[in-house]
Amino acid sequence: MLFFLIACNDGTLTTKNVNATPEATIILPDSNDGGDMEDGTTVLFRAVVSDADPNDQLSLEARWRIDSNADAACDFAAPDENGETSCEIAIEVGMEKIIVEVRDPQNGVGSDEYLLNVIETEPPEIELLSPTIEGLYKEGFTISFDAIVSDTEDEPEELLVTWETDLGGLLELEGAVSSFGLYESEGMLLEGSHLVTATVTDTNGKSASDSVEIVVGPAVQPLIEYVDVQSTSGISLDEAYNGQSILCGASASHPEDAPLTWAYAWNNDAGTDITVDSTSDTLLLDFSLQGLAVGESITCTVTVSDGQASVSESDSVILVDCSPFATEIPYDGIDSNCDGFEYLNDADRDGQPDDPNINFDIDDPTAPARLGVECLGEAMATNNGMVYLLLCDDDQYWKESHDFCVDNGYDSLATFQSDAEFQFASSLLTSSRNDYQHPDGSNREGSIWTGFTRGPDCDPVSSTNMSYNSVCSSGISNYYWIDNSDTSWLNTSHWIAGEGSNAVEHCAMLLLQNTGQIGLYDLYCDYVDSSPHDAWSITHSRPSMCVKRQ
Repeated sequence: MLFFLIACNDGTLTTKNVNATPEATIILPDSNDGGDMEDGTTVLFRAVVSDADPNDQLSLEARWRIDSNADAACDFAAPDENGETSCEIAIEVGMEKIIVEVRDPQNGVGSDEYLLNVIETEPPEIELLSPTIEGLYKEGFTISFDAIVSDTEDEPEELLVTWETDLGGLLELEGAVSSFGLYESEGMLLEGSHLVTATVTDTNGKSASDSVEIVVGPAVQPLIEYVDVQSTSGISLDEAYNGQSILCGASASHPEDAPLTWAYAWNNDAGTDITVDSTSDTLLLDFSLQGLAVGESITCTVTVSDGQASVSESDSVILVDCSPFATEIPYDGIDSNCDGFEYLNDADRDGQPDDPNINFDIDDPTAPARLGVECLGEAMATNNGMVYLLLCDDDQYWKESHDFCVDNGYDSLATFQSDAEFQFASSLLTSSRNDYQHPDGSNREGSIWTGFTRGPDCDPVSSTNMSYNSVCSSGISNYYWIDNSDTSWLNTSHWIAGEGSNAVEHCAMLLLQNTGQIGLYDLYCDYVDSSPHDAWSITHSRPSMCVKRQ
C-alpha cells in the first residue's frame, strides 16, 4: 500500500518557492553602531539595498523613517542603478534612530537602523548696532546696518546675517561677518516708520534676531539760492578780462541746517577743467596759460554737499579784451576799462541811445541824450599794488556818488594813501578839465566828490542820511576817509585856505579852481531839506571819483 502511494505521486508532487527577504545596510554616515549628531544639522543618510532574487532586485523600493513615526522622512522610491537609496534628515532633540526599509514585489521587507545620540546646540547671538532709535535717517541717503554676532559652535565667518523691515521686506545688503563677529553694510530705506530686524543663522539652522524701530524722513538736500560770477568786491559780472581775479559767488542753505561743504570748478568753452583749487571760490584769469580766448565764455560750477546729497549750479561770463587799468577816454565809444559805462544807454552797442528821452546830464535836462555815464580813468603803480582812479560824469550828491562807485565794482569814493596818490588824482582832474569835453562841447567838471567826511549829525544839520558815524568838532583832524583805513593819508596843506575847520561841513570835494589851484574843499555831503542849508547843499552835486585797489 505504501509503495502504491509513492508510485502514484512520483513526478506530480509540487513544492512552494520561499521568497527571499530583501536586505538594507546603512553605509552613510559611516558607523555601524550609530553616532553623535548635533541638533539642527541636516545629515545625508545613504543605504545599499538588495534581494537574492534577481527578478525582485529590479523592483525594490526603499523608504526612510525616524524612530517609530509612521510618516516617512523620505517615502518609498526605487534605488539608483547601484542599488543605493538616500535621504536628507534634519536632526532634532528627541530623535533616537533613523530607519531604512526596503520591500520587494512580494512585500518582503528588510531594514537597517542608525542609532542617534543627539547633542543639543546653542543658538547664535546677535546685537544690532546700527541703525538706532535715536538716529536721523532720510530717504535716499545711506544708512549703516551693523551688528555683532557670535556662536558657541561655529566660527563667526560661518554665520549668516540677513536684514529685513516690516515696510521694505528683505533687504539686499552686501556684507559679511568678520573674524571678530562684526557685520557691516550700508543701504537705503523708503520714507516711513520701519521695524528693522537683523537675523543671524548658524550652520545648524538655529537663528536669533534683534530689532529696532526707526523713522526715515523725507529726502532732503541742500538748496542753492544762486550762483553768480562776480568781481572780488562782489559785483555781478557779465564779462571778465585777462588778468582779472573773478569770484564764484554763491549762496546755499539746508532745510535742516546741516553743515555744508563747497567745491568750485571752472571750465572753458571746450569743457576743459581749468580749476586751480576746488576749495577756493576765486580764479585768476590767465588767457594764455588756461587756453582762453576773447569772445569765449568761462563757467563756474558750484557743488554743495551735506555729506549725503550734493547739488550743483553754474554761471558763466564772456571773456573780453579790456582791462580796468587801461586809460579810459570819454566818449570814444570804446569801453577800454571794462566798466560798462560806455553802454549804459546803448545796450545793443550800435552807437545810438536806446532811449532818446534818457538824459544822463542831470545838471542840464535840456542837453541831448547821450549813451551813458562816461568816465576818465588812469592806473598807478604803488608800493601796495595798483590803484585805479575813475572820474565819472554822473553828477550826484556825496552819498549817492559813494553808492555809485560801490554799485559798479569800485571800492568807494577816492581815498588817498600818500601824497603821490593825491597828486595823481589832481592830475587826473586837470586832464579831465583841460583835455576832454562833454559831447556838447562844454568842459567837464572841475571838481569831484572824494571819500573824505566828518559825519552826518553835527549842528546845525540834524541828519544828512550818510550812514557814517558823526565827528562833531572843528578842525581838520576830525575829518577821515570813509574806508577807515589806518593807511589813509591826510595832509592839511592840501586844504584850500579856510576849509577843513568849519563845524557845519560834513565832507570834501577835490576842487580845480580857475586859478589852477587844486585842493580839498568842505561842504554838506547831501541835500538838507531844512532852511537855510537846503539851497546851499542842493547846488553842490558833483561827479564821483571812484577808486579801485588791487
